[in-house]
Amino acid sequence: MILETLAASPHLAFHVKLLEFRDFPTHLGFDERHRLIALSVRALSNCVNLTGCTWTRDGSLSTRILEALAALESLSSLEINGRPGAWTPKDLLAFRHLRSLTLIMPARPVVEILPSWAAKNTNTLESLVIICKSTPFVNNDTLHDMLPSLQKLTRLHLAGCVKVTEGPVNTILANNNIRSLALESCSPIFDMRAFGAACAEHRRLSSLTSISLTLPVYKEPNQRREWLNQVLMMLEHSPLEVFQLYAGGGTEDSISRKGVDNEIIRDLARSHGSTLKRVGIQRLIVSLESLSYVCENCPRLQEIFATLLNADRDDLAQSFAAGTRLRNVHLTLMTDVGGKIGPLHLLTAQEVCLHVAQNYGGSLRLIGSQTRVWEVHRTFINGQRVVSLGTYTGHQIPEQLYPPIIMPKRNVGATKGKDSAKFPLSKQKARRLEENAQLEQLERLVQDFNPEVVHSSFDDLPISAASKKGLKKAFYTNMTDIQAKSLPMSLKGRDVLGAARTGSGKTLSFLIPVLEVLHRRKWGPQDGLGALIISPTRELAIQIFDVLCAIGGYHMFSAGLVIGGKNLKDERDRLSRMNILVATPGRLLQHMDQTVGFECDNLQLLVLDEADRILDMGFAKALNAIIGHLPIERQTLLFSATQTGSVQQLARLSLKEPVYIGVREDGVEGSGMTPKNLEQHYAICPLDRKLDALFGFIKTHLQSKALVFMSSCKQVRFVFETFCKLHPGIPLMHLHGKQKQTKRLDIFQKFASSKYAFLFATDVASRGLDFPAVDWVIQLDAPEDADTYIHRVGRTARYERKGQSLLFLCPSEEEEMVAVLKGKGIEIRPIKIKESKLASLENSLQKFAFEDPDIKYLAQRAFASYVKSVYLQKNKSIFQLDQLPLEAFASSLGLAGAPKVKFIDRAKKRKNESRQAQLSINQDTEESDGESESKSSDVSGGEQPANMEINPIPIKASVRTKYDRMFERKNQGILSEHYTKLVDHEDDKTDLDDDFITLKRADHDLPDEISRSTQLPRGPKQIDHEDISKRKLKIGQSKRAMLKYKYGGTKLIFDDEGEAHQLYEMKDDAVFKQETGGDILGVGKTYVDEVRSRMRDEDLLDKAEAKDKKKERKRKRKAAEQEARVGERAGPGAIAPDRQDDGYISPDFDGLLSEMDNDDKTHPRRPHKKRAKGYIQEPQSYITQDIEEDETLALKMLRGKT
Repeated sequence: MILETLAASPHLAFHVKLLEFRDFPTHLGFDERHRLIALSVRALSNCVNLTGCTWTRDGSLSTRILEALAALESLSSLEINGRPGAWTPKDLLAFRHLRSLTLIMPARPVVEILPSWAAKNTNTLESLVIICKSTPFVNNDTLHDMLPSLQKLTRLHLAGCVKVTEGPVNTILANNNIRSLALESCSPIFDMRAFGAACAEHRRLSSLTSISLTLPVYKEPNQRREWLNQVLMMLEHSPLEVFQLYAGGGTEDSISRKGVDNEIIRDLARSHGSTLKRVGIQRLIVSLESLSYVCENCPRLQEIFATLLNADRDDLAQSFAAGTRLRNVHLTLMTDVGGKIGPLHLLTAQEVCLHVAQNYGGSLRLIGSQTRVWEVHRTFINGQRVVSLGTYTGHQIPEQLYPPIIMPKRNVGATKGKDSAKFPLSKQKARRLEENAQLEQLERLVQDFNPEVVHSSFDDLPISAASKKGLKKAFYTNMTDIQAKSLPMSLKGRDVLGAARTGSGKTLSFLIPVLEVLHRRKWGPQDGLGALIISPTRELAIQIFDVLCAIGGYHMFSAGLVIGGKNLKDERDRLSRMNILVATPGRLLQHMDQTVGFECDNLQLLVLDEADRILDMGFAKALNAIIGHLPIERQTLLFSATQTGSVQQLARLSLKEPVYIGVREDGVEGSGMTPKNLEQHYAICPLDRKLDALFGFIKTHLQSKALVFMSSCKQVRFVFETFCKLHPGIPLMHLHGKQKQTKRLDIFQKFASSKYAFLFATDVASRGLDFPAVDWVIQLDAPEDADTYIHRVGRTARYERKGQSLLFLCPSEEEEMVAVLKGKGIEIRPIKIKESKLASLENSLQKFAFEDPDIKYLAQRAFASYVKSVYLQKNKSIFQLDQLPLEAFASSLGLAGAPKVKFIDRAKKRKNESRQAQLSINQDTEESDGESESKSSDVSGGEQPANMEINPIPIKASVRTKYDRMFERKNQGILSEHYTKLVDHEDDKTDLDDDFITLKRADHDLPDEISRSTQLPRGPKQIDHEDISKRKLKIGQSKRAMLKYKYGGTKLIFDDEGEAHQLYEMKDDAVFKQETGGDILGVGKTYVDEVRSRMRDEDLLDKAEAKDKKKERKRKRKAAEQEARVGERAGPGAIAPDRQDDGYISPDFDGLLSEMDNDDKTHPRRPHKKRAKGYIQEPQSYITQDIEEDETLALKMLRGKT
């Protein structure tokens, strides 16, 4: 029934997390068995979120069922019967990434394959349980073979492994942080003394919370007492919560009268009473005094399993009186009949249990005896509490099913007054008190948490239940290295400076502290903004916000996303109500300056994600301004994959006594900077063949998901548009910073959800974005430095996944770029591209440029942007512009010639030359260029550029193709003038190299005297280009910026005597005092009063003028509106035809004939006049002559046709 429901209802199976099949039918016919197996496979395939499966019935498993389970990526726990029947042991090798494996009664082939299976689950296996029945298959050799794969084990249970001794168990404890240990019925020669001494000496059980042991069969009481003392000494430093002890055997005959001494049990209660929750002593007689002592000294005790002999039911109920938190009691009641120990009759045992439940004042929920368990029911009848027992059918007793219930006592007959009973607390107040107590306890746990102890699970952290629930819902269970190291510090309130490779989980490293700090401080909507997270790009901010919503859904905080490209007003209205804000720097600073009511004075946490990228993108000033708005007393978390000098400076300014967290993995390339599962390659490819290589790569990887990085937005758009026209057979997308926010978000989400696709992008997609399942990262253009390379390749091989990267390098870039990467510890291997894998796209791109002018325009812009990006790179040893084949590169883009790029490529060689020398050098070339320009304009109609030389020798005409004609003609569209400016048809490269400055006019028609006078060294001061950055040098080319380098203007005035003076001259001090009488302040006040009076008069005039202008605008507006209303009332009309008109219009033959005679002549067309509104077209009237003239014209026309 369950399998049919799950198979038929995928929407229900989607929510199934655990499945248990313990009584699966086995004795079935062939057809019925295959039908049931097929049904099981369909049901399991629908349970896509299944995390744990138990299938313990012997002979019910099959290979198809195990394959269906192995196909579930969410499966982390598996419990099966280990006897192969319809399945083979090799089927277990398909299970990877399991966290827990339980084998019941495994056969020899299954045990022999365990080491191979464990090797495939090295990084995930946390629990290993093997339950046998005195089998010799699991021995010391088996555990030794599994030791290299057991590195993260927290639970080890071995039962019935009679060939296992203390040696391999000790080694496993030394290499793992074991929290739960069970050694039941192991080898008889298991030396507890040596095992306990080693554990006590090295404190290997310092994290142990649960232990289950089997007491060997000893004839002498002293041996038993010594063995138990060794166990207690071994557990001295363990925070023990569960202690279980069994006697060897398994039948009632093995129960000994001697049992366990009271002193041993008292020592256990004294040493671990504050932590014990469960005590179980089975098949060993214990006394009522021991039980009473345990209940009194273990305040957290919830479960007791004990074996009693001849116990009085009143004394038994009294012994449990001190255990106020007991939930489950299971008693094996024995009786002595004729000197022989035997179990008490079931009905008698039930009566004893009922009596205990009736007389026990605690909150007991379950009580059992022998093999039966009953539920305790409490009801009130006529004001009295009645206790009864009901059958319990469940096989598991979860602790959360038994919350403590406190029932108020009834005060019967109490009178009103001071002695009257108080009413119980209201639900709201009780909940508030409980929350306060939980917060206080959580705060103590955080302060007492030891950050030096390495933890692997989020459950080990002192975080709230809401955060744990959110992490579990989002399937975050185990911590990464950066999380395990940074979270203990950040939860304690310390400032953290974190550095780890991309894809290492830095997002959770700051989101969990954000939620926890605000939760512990009881942050609410009225408290305002409590946490601010700043991200460099919009896509990364959206990704952070999505993760925040996924893990913080059980908290009551309000969170907001503030990025550019969205409606500012909508953000402004909701901004004041946000507790957590994820933002980009530009939009955040805009709100800080403009939004009323947006206050950050109460900020508790500031998070800077990808801080180096924030500074690289030019947000340094914005970031400093943002930090200036924030309070000094705050906690700051700064995370990045690389720690540059600017990041260190930012950390010194904004962090207070930070803790540096760096993650470096042994044996990982790049010292942990690049992902460990990443295969890195580079290929040497000429610049003009890069597009051919990229298209060939796409055609050979049609079932891959890849990210292609380029230098500029223009390149991305050109490659995307042209490759889409080539139809490679796989979805293509493009992402760059010039797109609108909505389109960028749509492309980001579409690529993230695609299984196979290629995304062309700029470095806007290289930081922090988590695209799932990216197989390849291709860098078509070399990165500017090693840090950019690290961030680019970090988009693949994220968190346990594999990935590959390929870097295309020009021959001139290989040596230096490889050296730079090696300097960062990145080993990258070369590969050679086969010529057969290269596509030939030049003809196709030329065709596209011929058919679509927009493609040609994009190609020119892509060429210019790439050349400019190479020129502006800092590392000139890698990026050598003079070594690039620009003509061939332009041809590979479908262009006829290399477009002209306006920048100074030889400024360094000419930095010491004066401006006068440069003008004198270029004077002759400018004059010759001017002559050639005037001549060539007559010949080619302006198609040749001004600096093209005319060859006097006639060139022999050759065959001209349609492509030659296409590139020779001028474009007829709106972009034709722009194309002419961009394309440089210069064939003489020497002139291009020599003339790095080209003047648009060289004063051709001016006289020699005037032209020489223009060359005088007057005007702007000489600028030393060596100490000026490229950006400032480019800005300095504008006329307004050059004004600050000019000398100040001078103006002379002449007095009456004809002497020249400056316009403003300082008077002599003595003369000035003599003229003013020494009252300097009085003269100044008089001057200020005169100016104020003059300005007051000017203000009145200005106001009157403004008022007149306003009236005039209003008058014109009213006149225009009145004219429009008059035109609407008149409306368009039509003239009705004359009633005497018969509808026939005689043609004007004279006009027709004159048109026929003048066909060969060309008349200029008169421009059409714009018709006014309401214009009525009058019908043409042809004035006919007499009948004879009409007949004559008709005959002429007929003769002309014949």
